[in-house]
Amino acid sequence: MTFDSNYRAEAAMAMELAAKATSEPERLKWLRIAVAWHELVRLPRVDNLSQPLSQDPPRSSR
Repeated sequence: MTFDSNYRAEAAMAMELAAKATSEPERLKWLRIAVAWHELVRLPRVDNLSQPLSQDPPRSSR
């Protein structure tokens, strides 16, 4: 699965919207969105969902 989104650009846009926000709740909403986009930058790229990520814990046997 691939995402064709530019996470850094999305985070920057959310930060701009946070700076332009007219209320504290709106500002906090956009800051949370910016942080979420920023965190997506740090995730490893997933091209195939059938292969677990290296950071995933091993599946437990039942």
